[in-house]
Amino acid sequence: MKITRVRFSNGDTSGFLLGTEYVGYQAVLNEISSIPELTVNKQGVVRSVKGTLPEVTMRQYNSFRYSALQRNAPLVRDIQGSFSAWQRKYSSMALYLSGARQVGKTTELLKFAYNNYEQVLYVDLSQRGVREAFESAINRTNSSAYLVMSSLCRGILGERYFWNAPSTILLVDEIQESPTVYNYIRKLLSLECHLAVTGSYLGRVVMSKDFFLPAGSTYDLELQPLSFKEFCRAFNAENTLNKIDVFGKSDNNDYVALTKLYELQLRIGGYPAVVQAYKQTGDVDSCVRLIANLLSRFTDESSHYFVDDKSKLIFENVYRAAVFEQLSEKKGTAKLMTDEITNFVKQDTKLPVSRNEVNSAISWLVYSRVLGYCDLYNNGDVSQLLQARRLYFRDCGLLSYLVRLHGVDVASAKGLLAETFVYNELYRLHKKAVPIVANPVPCCSVKNQYELDFLLAECLTGRKFRIKVKSNKGTAPKSLGYYEENGLIDVAVIAGRTRGGKSENENIIRIPIYTVAEKFPYI
Repeated sequence: MKITRVRFSNGDTSGFLLGTEYVGYQAVLNEISSIPELTVNKQGVVRSVKGTLPEVTMRQYNSFRYSALQRNAPLVRDIQGSFSAWQRKYSSMALYLSGARQVGKTTELLKFAYNNYEQVLYVDLSQRGVREAFESAINRTNSSAYLVMSSLCRGILGERYFWNAPSTILLVDEIQESPTVYNYIRKLLSLECHLAVTGSYLGRVVMSKDFFLPAGSTYDLELQPLSFKEFCRAFNAENTLNKIDVFGKSDNNDYVALTKLYELQLRIGGYPAVVQAYKQTGDVDSCVRLIANLLSRFTDESSHYFVDDKSKLIFENVYRAAVFEQLSEKKGTAKLMTDEITNFVKQDTKLPVSRNEVNSAISWLVYSRVLGYCDLYNNGDVSQLLQARRLYFRDCGLLSYLVRLHGVDVASAKGLLAETFVYNELYRLHKKAVPIVANPVPCCSVKNQYELDFLLAECLTGRKFRIKVKSNKGTAPKSLGYYEENGLIDVAVIAGRTRGGKSENENIIRIPIYTVAEKFPYI
Protein backbone atom coordinates (compact mmCIF):
# COMPACT_ATOMS: atom_id res chain seq x y z
CA MET A 1 0.00 0.00 0.00
CA LYS A 2 1.31 3.44 -0.94
CA ILE A 3 1.56 5.74 2.05
CA THR A 4 2.03 9.49 1.79
CA ARG A 5 2.74 11.88 4.65
CA VAL A 6 0.49 14.93 4.83
CA ARG A 7 2.04 17.87 6.62
CA PHE A 8 0.95 21.27 7.85
CA SER A 9 2.70 24.40 6.62
CA ASN A 10 4.75 24.45 9.88
CA GLY A 11 6.24 21.03 8.99
CA ASP A 12 4.27 18.93 11.48
CA THR A 13 2.63 15.78 10.21
CA SER A 14 -1.14 16.19 10.01
CA GLY A 15 -1.90 12.63 8.93
CA PHE A 16 -1.28 10.09 6.21
CA LEU A 17 -2.74 9.04 2.91
CA LEU A 18 -3.25 5.29 3.10
CA GLY A 19 -3.64 4.73 -0.60
CA THR A 20 -6.06 7.55 -1.42
CA GLU A 21 -7.77 7.72 1.98
CA TYR A 22 -6.71 10.42 4.44
CA VAL A 23 -6.36 9.29 8.06
CA GLY A 24 -5.46 11.71 10.84
CA TYR A 25 -2.20 11.31 12.76
CA GLN A 26 -3.86 10.32 16.04
CA ALA A 27 -6.07 7.75 14.33
CA VAL A 28 -3.00 6.20 12.68
CA LEU A 29 -1.17 6.14 16.01
CA ASN A 30 -4.10 4.38 17.66
CA GLU A 31 -4.15 1.68 14.96
CA ILE A 32 -0.43 1.48 14.19
CA SER A 33 -0.33 -2.30 14.67
CA SER A 34 -2.71 -2.66 11.71
CA ILE A 35 -0.41 -0.76 9.33
CA PRO A 36 2.77 -2.84 8.72
CA GLU A 37 4.41 -0.10 6.62
CA LEU A 38 4.50 2.27 9.64
CA THR A 39 6.01 2.07 13.10
CA VAL A 40 6.52 4.28 16.17
CA ASN A 41 10.00 5.24 17.35
CA LYS A 42 11.12 5.70 20.95
CA GLN A 43 9.99 9.30 20.93
CA GLY A 44 6.47 8.20 20.02
CA VAL A 45 6.68 9.56 16.46
CA VAL A 46 5.08 7.66 13.59
CA ARG A 47 7.54 6.92 10.80
CA SER A 48 8.00 4.64 7.81
CA VAL A 49 9.55 1.20 8.24
CA LYS A 50 11.43 1.58 4.93
CA GLY A 51 12.75 5.13 5.07
CA THR A 52 11.40 8.48 3.90
CA LEU A 53 7.80 8.75 2.84
CA PRO A 54 6.60 10.86 -0.09
CA GLU A 55 4.70 13.87 1.18
CA VAL A 56 2.18 16.54 0.28
CA THR A 57 1.14 19.64 2.16
CA MET A 58 -2.29 19.83 3.74
CA ARG A 59 -3.12 22.67 1.36
CA GLN A 60 -2.27 20.43 -1.59
CA TYR A 61 -4.37 17.60 -0.24
CA ASN A 62 -7.29 19.96 0.39
CA SER A 63 -7.10 21.01 -3.25
CA PHE A 64 -7.51 17.33 -4.17
CA ARG A 65 -10.58 17.15 -1.93
CA TYR A 66 -11.96 20.32 -3.47
CA SER A 67 -11.47 18.94 -6.98
CA ALA A 68 -13.25 15.72 -6.03
CA LEU A 69 -16.22 17.70 -4.70
CA GLN A 70 -16.27 19.75 -7.89
CA ARG A 71 -16.40 16.59 -9.98
CA ASN A 72 -19.27 15.14 -7.95
CA ALA A 73 -21.16 18.45 -7.59
CA PRO A 74 -20.13 20.60 -10.55
CA LEU A 75 -22.87 23.24 -10.30
CA VAL A 76 -21.37 26.67 -9.59
CA ARG A 77 -23.37 28.47 -6.88
CA ASP A 78 -23.46 32.18 -6.11
CA ILE A 79 -23.30 31.44 -2.36
CA GLN A 80 -19.52 31.02 -2.70
CA GLY A 81 -19.17 34.79 -3.10
CA SER A 82 -21.13 35.32 0.11
CA PHE A 83 -18.87 32.85 1.94
CA SER A 84 -15.82 34.82 0.77
CA ALA A 85 -17.35 38.08 2.03
CA TRP A 86 -17.90 36.48 5.44
CA GLN A 87 -14.32 35.19 5.57
CA ARG A 88 -12.87 38.60 4.69
CA LYS A 89 -15.04 40.84 6.84
CA TYR A 90 -17.23 39.00 9.32
CA SER A 91 -15.38 35.87 10.46
CA SER A 92 -15.50 37.05 14.08
CA MET A 93 -19.09 35.77 13.88
CA ALA A 94 -20.20 32.22 13.20
CA LEU A 95 -21.38 31.64 9.65
CA TYR A 96 -24.94 30.36 10.08
CA LEU A 97 -26.17 28.71 6.88
CA SER A 98 -29.82 27.78 6.54
CA GLY A 99 -31.63 26.09 3.68
CA ALA A 100 -33.88 23.17 2.87
CA ARG A 101 -32.64 19.62 2.98
CA GLN A 102 -30.67 18.50 -0.11
CA VAL A 103 -30.16 22.05 -1.33
CA GLY A 104 -26.38 21.64 -1.16
CA LYS A 105 -25.42 23.35 2.12
CA THR A 106 -22.83 20.83 3.29
CA THR A 107 -21.34 20.39 -0.17
CA GLU A 108 -20.96 24.13 -0.78
CA LEU A 109 -19.47 24.74 2.68
CA LEU A 110 -16.95 21.91 2.21
CA LYS A 111 -16.02 23.25 -1.22
CA PHE A 112 -15.35 26.64 0.31
CA ALA A 113 -13.45 25.18 3.26
CA TYR A 114 -11.13 22.96 1.22
CA ASN A 115 -10.47 25.81 -1.19
CA ASN A 116 -9.63 28.38 1.49
CA TYR A 117 -8.36 26.74 4.70
CA GLU A 118 -5.56 24.48 5.82
CA GLN A 119 -7.17 22.52 8.66
CA VAL A 120 -10.78 21.62 7.95
CA LEU A 121 -12.63 20.04 10.87
CA TYR A 122 -16.03 18.62 9.90
CA VAL A 123 -18.44 17.48 12.62
CA ASP A 124 -21.80 15.89 11.75
CA LEU A 125 -24.10 16.01 14.78
CA SER A 126 -26.61 13.66 13.16
CA GLN A 127 -24.13 10.88 14.04
CA ARG A 128 -24.97 9.91 17.59
CA GLY A 129 -21.42 9.03 18.66
CA VAL A 130 -20.07 12.31 17.32
CA ARG A 131 -22.81 14.30 19.02
CA GLU A 132 -22.27 12.57 22.38
CA ALA A 133 -18.48 13.07 22.17
CA PHE A 134 -18.88 16.81 21.45
CA GLU A 135 -21.37 17.27 24.30
CA SER A 136 -19.19 15.24 26.65
CA ALA A 137 -16.15 17.38 25.84
CA ILE A 138 -18.15 20.54 26.60
CA ASN A 139 -19.35 19.17 29.94
CA ARG A 140 -15.95 17.70 30.90
CA THR A 141 -13.63 20.63 30.28
CA ASN A 142 -15.30 23.39 32.29
CA SER A 143 -16.32 24.94 28.97
CA SER A 144 -12.76 25.77 27.86
CA ALA A 145 -13.20 26.16 24.10
CA TYR A 146 -9.58 25.27 23.35
CA LEU A 147 -9.74 22.09 25.44
CA VAL A 148 -13.06 21.14 23.87
CA MET A 149 -11.57 21.41 20.40
CA SER A 150 -8.37 19.60 21.39
CA SER A 151 -10.42 16.75 22.85
CA LEU A 152 -12.58 16.63 19.75
CA CYS A 153 -9.58 16.56 17.39
CA ARG A 154 -7.67 13.87 19.20
CA GLY A 155 -10.84 11.86 19.82
CA ILE A 156 -13.52 11.35 17.20
CA LEU A 157 -11.69 13.33 14.47
CA GLY A 158 -8.42 11.43 14.91
CA GLU A 159 -6.27 14.55 14.30
CA ARG A 160 -2.84 15.16 15.85
CA TYR A 161 -3.87 18.44 17.42
CA PHE A 162 -6.17 21.42 17.07
CA TRP A 163 -4.46 24.25 15.23
CA ASN A 164 -6.11 27.35 16.68
CA ALA A 165 -5.54 29.83 13.84
CA PRO A 166 -7.53 31.62 11.11
CA SER A 167 -6.29 28.96 8.72
CA THR A 168 -8.53 26.44 10.53
CA ILE A 169 -12.29 26.18 10.07
CA LEU A 170 -14.73 24.13 12.13
CA LEU A 171 -17.85 23.05 10.23
CA VAL A 172 -20.69 21.84 12.45
CA ASP A 173 -23.44 20.14 10.45
CA GLU A 174 -27.01 19.35 11.58
CA ILE A 175 -26.65 21.83 14.44
CA GLN A 176 -30.33 21.41 15.36
CA GLU A 177 -29.52 17.97 16.78
CA SER A 178 -27.79 19.37 19.87
CA PRO A 179 -28.95 22.30 22.02
CA THR A 180 -25.73 21.85 24.04
CA VAL A 181 -23.47 22.43 21.02
CA TYR A 182 -25.71 25.15 19.58
CA ASN A 183 -25.69 27.10 22.82
CA TYR A 184 -21.90 26.73 22.98
CA ILE A 185 -21.34 28.64 19.73
CA ARG A 186 -20.55 31.93 21.44
CA LYS A 187 -17.87 30.20 23.51
CA LEU A 188 -16.29 28.72 20.38
CA LEU A 189 -16.08 32.22 18.93
CA SER A 190 -13.43 33.06 21.52
CA LEU A 191 -11.04 30.94 19.43
CA GLU A 192 -8.98 32.23 16.49
CA CYS A 193 -10.28 29.58 14.13
CA HIS A 194 -13.34 30.24 11.97
CA LEU A 195 -16.68 28.61 12.66
CA ALA A 196 -19.58 27.69 10.35
CA VAL A 197 -22.77 25.89 11.35
CA THR A 198 -25.63 24.57 9.27
CA GLY A 199 -28.67 22.34 9.44
CA SER A 200 -31.66 21.29 7.37
CA TYR A 201 -34.29 21.58 10.08
CA LEU A 202 -33.45 24.81 11.85
CA GLY A 203 -37.14 25.14 12.65
CA ARG A 204 -36.26 23.09 15.72
CA VAL A 205 -33.86 25.84 16.79
CA VAL A 206 -36.42 28.61 16.30
CA MET A 207 -39.34 26.77 17.88
CA SER A 208 -37.59 25.16 20.86
CA LYS A 209 -36.88 26.73 24.25
CA ASP A 210 -33.72 24.61 24.55
CA PHE A 211 -31.87 26.78 22.02
CA PHE A 212 -30.99 30.22 23.30
CA LEU A 213 -28.04 31.57 21.31
CA PRO A 214 -28.28 35.38 21.59
CA ALA A 215 -28.56 37.44 18.43
CA GLY A 216 -25.44 39.12 17.10
CA SER A 217 -23.18 36.07 17.20
CA THR A 218 -24.02 34.77 13.74
CA TYR A 219 -23.65 35.91 10.14
CA ASP A 220 -26.79 34.54 8.55
CA LEU A 221 -26.90 33.22 5.00
CA GLU A 222 -29.47 31.12 3.21
CA LEU A 223 -28.79 28.65 0.42
CA GLN A 224 -31.81 28.24 -1.84
CA PRO A 225 -32.55 25.97 -4.78
CA LEU A 226 -30.90 27.20 -7.96
CA SER A 227 -31.95 30.67 -9.05
CA PHE A 228 -32.81 31.09 -12.71
CA LYS A 229 -29.39 32.63 -13.23
CA GLU A 230 -27.69 29.60 -11.66
CA PHE A 231 -30.02 27.34 -13.65
CA CYS A 232 -28.91 29.07 -16.86
CA ARG A 233 -25.30 28.70 -15.76
CA ALA A 234 -25.81 24.94 -15.39
CA PHE A 235 -26.90 24.79 -19.03
CA ASN A 236 -24.25 27.21 -20.35
CA ALA A 237 -26.76 30.02 -20.93
CA GLU A 238 -25.78 32.50 -18.22
CA ASN A 239 -24.22 34.87 -20.74
CA THR A 240 -27.44 34.82 -22.76
CA LEU A 241 -29.41 35.86 -19.66
CA ASN A 242 -26.89 38.56 -18.77
CA LYS A 243 -27.14 40.25 -22.16
CA ILE A 244 -30.87 39.77 -22.83
CA ASP A 245 -32.83 42.99 -23.33
CA VAL A 246 -36.11 43.27 -21.39
CA PHE A 247 -37.63 45.41 -24.18
CA GLY A 248 -37.31 42.85 -26.96
CA LYS A 249 -34.20 44.16 -28.69
CA SER A 250 -32.10 40.98 -28.43
CA ASP A 251 -31.94 38.15 -30.94
CA ASN A 252 -35.14 36.11 -31.04
CA ASN A 253 -33.18 32.86 -30.62
CA ASP A 254 -32.00 34.10 -27.21
CA TYR A 255 -35.57 34.65 -26.00
CA VAL A 256 -36.57 31.22 -27.29
CA ALA A 257 -33.62 29.54 -25.52
CA LEU A 258 -34.30 31.27 -22.20
CA THR A 259 -38.02 30.54 -22.39
CA LYS A 260 -37.26 26.84 -22.82
CA LEU A 261 -35.01 26.90 -19.76
CA TYR A 262 -37.70 28.77 -17.79
CA GLU A 263 -40.27 26.11 -18.71
CA LEU A 264 -37.82 23.38 -17.74
CA GLN A 265 -37.21 24.95 -14.33
CA LEU A 266 -40.96 25.16 -13.74
CA ARG A 267 -41.07 21.40 -14.23
CA ILE A 268 -37.97 20.15 -12.41
CA GLY A 269 -37.19 23.02 -10.04
CA GLY A 270 -33.77 23.90 -8.71
CA TYR A 271 -32.61 21.21 -6.30
CA PRO A 272 -29.00 20.42 -7.32
CA ALA A 273 -29.43 16.63 -7.45
CA VAL A 274 -32.50 16.98 -9.67
CA VAL A 275 -30.84 19.46 -12.04
CA GLN A 276 -27.73 17.29 -12.25
CA ALA A 277 -29.86 14.21 -12.96
CA TYR A 278 -31.56 16.02 -15.84
CA LYS A 279 -28.21 17.12 -17.24
CA GLN A 280 -27.04 13.51 -17.22
CA THR A 281 -30.20 11.82 -18.52
CA GLY A 282 -32.46 14.46 -20.08
CA ASP A 283 -35.33 12.48 -18.53
CA VAL A 284 -37.97 14.63 -16.80
CA ASP A 285 -39.82 11.61 -15.39
CA SER A 286 -36.75 10.45 -13.46
CA CYS A 287 -36.44 13.98 -12.07
CA VAL A 288 -40.07 13.86 -10.92
CA ARG A 289 -39.35 10.61 -9.08
CA LEU A 290 -36.41 12.28 -7.34
CA ILE A 291 -38.65 15.18 -6.30
CA ALA A 292 -41.28 12.78 -4.95
CA ASN A 293 -38.63 11.00 -2.88
CA LEU A 294 -37.30 14.34 -1.66
CA LEU A 295 -40.72 15.49 -0.47
CA SER A 296 -41.31 12.15 1.21
CA ARG A 297 -38.04 12.53 3.12
CA PHE A 298 -38.98 16.06 4.15
CA THR A 299 -42.21 14.71 5.60
CA ASP A 300 -40.70 11.68 7.35
CA GLU A 301 -37.80 13.61 8.87
CA SER A 302 -39.94 16.56 9.91
CA SER A 303 -42.41 14.22 11.62
CA HIS A 304 -39.47 12.83 13.61
CA TYR A 305 -39.28 16.12 15.54
CA PHE A 306 -42.96 16.04 16.53
CA VAL A 307 -44.31 13.78 19.27
CA ASP A 308 -47.87 13.50 17.91
CA ASP A 309 -48.51 10.39 15.79
CA LYS A 310 -50.71 12.36 13.38
CA SER A 311 -47.99 14.89 12.53
CA LYS A 312 -47.04 13.14 9.26
CA LEU A 313 -50.66 13.26 8.09
CA ILE A 314 -50.86 16.94 9.03
CA PHE A 315 -47.72 17.73 7.02
CA GLU A 316 -49.02 15.91 3.95
CA ASN A 317 -52.31 17.80 4.12
CA VAL A 318 -50.63 21.14 4.72
CA TYR A 319 -48.82 20.65 1.39
CA ARG A 320 -52.14 20.01 -0.31
CA ALA A 321 -53.88 22.84 1.52
CA ALA A 322 -51.09 25.26 0.56
CA VAL A 323 -51.65 24.42 -3.13
CA PHE A 324 -55.39 25.01 -2.99
CA GLU A 325 -55.07 28.08 -0.76
CA GLN A 326 -52.97 29.66 -3.52
CA LEU A 327 -55.63 28.76 -6.06
CA SER A 328 -58.43 30.40 -4.08
CA GLU A 329 -60.02 33.46 -5.66
CA LYS A 330 -59.58 35.79 -2.67
CA LYS A 331 -55.89 35.70 -1.83
CA GLY A 332 -54.07 37.93 0.62
CA THR A 333 -57.23 39.24 2.28
CA ALA A 334 -57.77 40.05 5.94
CA LYS A 335 -58.63 36.41 6.61
CA LEU A 336 -55.93 34.57 8.48
CA MET A 337 -54.25 32.03 6.23
CA THR A 338 -53.73 29.64 9.15
CA ASP A 339 -57.49 29.47 9.81
CA GLU A 340 -58.24 28.64 6.18
CA ILE A 341 -55.61 25.90 6.04
CA THR A 342 -56.74 24.50 9.41
CA ASN A 343 -60.31 24.20 8.12
CA PHE A 344 -59.03 22.53 4.95
CA VAL A 345 -56.94 19.98 6.90
CA LYS A 346 -59.84 19.23 9.28
CA GLN A 347 -62.24 18.57 6.42
CA ASP A 348 -59.74 16.43 4.54
CA THR A 349 -58.44 14.28 7.40
CA LYS A 350 -61.60 14.07 9.54
CA LEU A 351 -59.23 14.31 12.53
CA PRO A 352 -59.56 16.64 15.54
CA VAL A 353 -56.79 18.95 14.30
CA SER A 354 -56.24 22.18 16.22
CA ARG A 355 -55.24 25.55 14.83
CA ASN A 356 -52.04 25.40 16.91
CA GLU A 357 -51.06 22.05 15.41
CA VAL A 358 -51.50 23.33 11.88
CA ASN A 359 -49.72 26.58 12.71
CA SER A 360 -46.77 24.60 14.13
CA ALA A 361 -46.60 22.49 10.96
CA ILE A 362 -46.69 25.59 8.73
CA SER A 363 -44.04 27.35 10.84
CA TRP A 364 -41.84 24.26 10.73
CA LEU A 365 -42.08 24.04 6.95
CA VAL A 366 -41.33 27.76 6.61
CA TYR A 367 -38.27 27.59 8.85
CA SER A 368 -37.19 24.41 7.05
CA ARG A 369 -37.41 26.37 3.78
CA VAL A 370 -40.01 24.14 2.15
CA LEU A 371 -42.62 26.93 2.23
CA GLY A 372 -42.24 30.70 2.28
CA TYR A 373 -44.43 33.52 3.54
CA CYS A 374 -45.61 36.44 1.45
CA ASP A 375 -46.64 39.65 3.26
CA LEU A 376 -49.42 42.04 2.21
CA TYR A 377 -49.34 45.79 1.60
CA ASN A 378 -52.99 46.55 2.38
CA ASN A 379 -54.81 48.99 0.07
CA GLY A 380 -51.61 49.41 -1.94
CA ASP A 381 -50.03 51.30 0.97
CA VAL A 382 -46.51 50.23 1.95
CA SER A 383 -47.12 51.60 5.46
CA GLN A 384 -49.98 49.12 5.98
CA LEU A 385 -48.04 45.87 6.22
CA LEU A 386 -49.84 42.66 7.17
CA GLN A 387 -47.47 39.74 7.65
CA ALA A 388 -47.72 36.15 6.43
CA ARG A 389 -50.85 36.44 4.26
CA ARG A 390 -49.87 33.91 1.60
CA LEU A 391 -47.79 30.78 1.31
CA TYR A 392 -45.54 29.80 -1.59
CA PHE A 393 -43.50 26.69 -2.19
CA ARG A 394 -39.80 27.49 -2.22
CA ASP A 395 -39.16 25.33 -5.28
CA CYS A 396 -41.15 25.05 -8.51
CA GLY A 397 -40.25 21.38 -8.85
CA LEU A 398 -41.96 20.52 -5.55
CA LEU A 399 -45.06 22.47 -6.58
CA SER A 400 -45.10 20.98 -10.08
CA TYR A 401 -45.12 17.50 -8.54
CA LEU A 402 -47.92 18.41 -6.11
CA VAL A 403 -50.26 20.05 -8.64
CA ARG A 404 -50.09 16.91 -10.75
CA LEU A 405 -50.50 14.67 -7.71
CA HIS A 406 -53.66 16.51 -6.67
CA GLY A 407 -55.19 16.89 -10.12
CA VAL A 408 -54.98 20.66 -10.56
CA ASP A 409 -56.17 21.63 -14.05
CA VAL A 410 -53.51 22.64 -16.57
CA ALA A 411 -54.44 26.33 -16.84
CA SER A 412 -54.50 26.84 -13.08
CA ALA A 413 -51.26 24.91 -12.65
CA LYS A 414 -49.50 27.12 -15.21
CA GLY A 415 -50.59 30.29 -13.43
CA LEU A 416 -49.62 28.94 -10.02
CA LEU A 417 -46.18 27.81 -11.20
CA ALA A 418 -45.49 31.14 -12.91
CA GLU A 419 -46.40 33.05 -9.76
CA THR A 420 -44.28 30.72 -7.61
CA PHE A 421 -41.32 31.19 -9.95
CA VAL A 422 -41.61 34.98 -9.61
CA TYR A 423 -41.98 34.76 -5.82
CA ASN A 424 -38.76 32.81 -5.48
CA GLU A 425 -36.85 35.06 -7.86
CA LEU A 426 -38.07 38.18 -6.00
CA TYR A 427 -37.24 36.53 -2.67
CA ARG A 428 -33.59 36.77 -3.64
CA LEU A 429 -33.92 40.53 -4.15
CA HIS A 430 -35.39 40.87 -0.68
CA LYS A 431 -32.49 38.90 0.83
CA LYS A 432 -29.65 40.90 -0.70
CA ALA A 433 -26.94 41.81 1.84
CA VAL A 434 -27.35 45.46 0.81
CA PRO A 435 -31.14 45.95 0.63
CA ILE A 436 -32.52 46.79 -2.81
CA VAL A 437 -36.23 46.52 -1.98
CA ALA A 438 -37.99 47.01 1.35
CA ASN A 439 -39.24 44.23 3.65
CA PRO A 440 -37.56 40.87 4.31
CA VAL A 441 -39.93 38.89 2.05
CA PRO A 442 -41.98 39.62 -1.10
CA CYS A 443 -45.32 41.40 -0.66
CA CYS A 444 -48.60 41.22 -2.52
CA SER A 445 -51.20 44.01 -2.57
CA VAL A 446 -54.99 44.22 -2.39
CA LYS A 447 -57.26 47.26 -2.67
CA ASN A 448 -60.99 46.63 -2.80
CA GLN A 449 -61.47 43.78 -5.29
CA TYR A 450 -58.29 44.60 -7.17
CA GLU A 451 -55.27 42.43 -6.46
CA LEU A 452 -51.65 42.66 -7.53
CA ASP A 453 -49.42 39.63 -7.29
CA PHE A 454 -46.41 41.57 -5.98
CA LEU A 455 -45.49 45.08 -4.91
CA LEU A 456 -41.85 46.13 -4.60
CA ALA A 457 -40.77 49.33 -2.87
CA GLU A 458 -37.30 50.31 -4.11
CA CYS A 459 -35.08 51.40 -1.22
CA LEU A 460 -33.03 54.12 -2.92
CA THR A 461 -35.77 55.94 -4.85
CA GLY A 462 -38.94 54.99 -3.01
CA ARG A 463 -40.52 54.01 -6.33
CA LYS A 464 -43.22 51.36 -6.09
CA PHE A 465 -43.17 48.61 -8.69
CA ARG A 466 -46.46 46.81 -9.13
CA ILE A 467 -45.95 43.39 -10.70
CA LYS A 468 -48.63 41.23 -12.23
CA VAL A 469 -47.70 37.73 -13.33
CA LYS A 470 -49.16 36.34 -16.54
CA SER A 471 -48.66 32.71 -17.48
CA ASN A 472 -49.75 33.48 -21.05
CA LYS A 473 -49.53 36.50 -23.35
CA GLY A 474 -52.99 37.87 -22.52
CA THR A 475 -54.13 41.48 -22.08
CA ALA A 476 -53.24 43.83 -19.26
CA PRO A 477 -55.28 43.01 -16.11
CA LYS A 478 -57.83 45.55 -14.86
CA SER A 479 -56.06 45.75 -11.49
CA LEU A 480 -53.07 47.56 -13.03
CA GLY A 481 -55.37 50.12 -14.61
CA TYR A 482 -57.17 50.63 -11.31
CA TYR A 483 -53.91 51.19 -9.42
CA GLU A 484 -52.74 53.61 -12.10
CA GLU A 485 -55.99 55.62 -12.09
CA ASN A 486 -55.80 56.02 -8.31
CA GLY A 487 -52.19 57.20 -8.28
CA LEU A 488 -50.86 54.05 -6.61
CA ILE A 489 -48.40 53.11 -9.35
CA ASP A 490 -44.94 54.44 -10.06
CA VAL A 491 -44.02 51.61 -12.40
CA ALA A 492 -46.51 49.01 -13.66
CA VAL A 493 -44.98 45.72 -14.77
CA ILE A 494 -46.40 42.61 -16.38
CA ALA A 495 -44.05 39.64 -16.14
CA GLY A 496 -45.03 36.97 -18.63
CA ARG A 497 -44.27 34.96 -21.74
CA THR A 498 -43.16 37.89 -23.83
CA ARG A 499 -40.07 39.36 -25.40
CA GLY A 500 -40.83 42.53 -23.45
CA GLY A 501 -41.54 46.14 -24.36
CA LYS A 502 -43.85 49.03 -23.58
CA SER A 503 -47.23 49.49 -25.25
CA GLU A 504 -48.02 52.79 -26.96
CA ASN A 505 -51.52 52.93 -25.47
CA GLU A 506 -50.67 51.49 -22.06
CA ASN A 507 -48.37 52.90 -19.40
CA ILE A 508 -47.17 49.39 -18.65
CA ILE A 509 -43.79 47.72 -18.98
CA ARG A 510 -43.88 44.13 -20.18
CA ILE A 511 -40.86 41.98 -19.35
CA PRO A 512 -39.90 38.35 -19.93
CA ILE A 513 -40.88 36.56 -16.73
CA TYR A 514 -37.43 35.05 -16.28
CA THR A 515 -35.86 38.55 -15.96
CA VAL A 516 -38.03 39.63 -13.03
CA ALA A 517 -35.19 39.58 -10.49
CA GLU A 518 -32.09 39.59 -12.67
CA LYS A 519 -33.02 42.80 -14.54
CA PHE A 520 -34.71 44.79 -11.73
CA PRO A 521 -35.51 47.75 -11.82
CA TYR A 522 -36.12 47.23 -15.57
CA ILE A 523 -36.08 50.93 -16.55
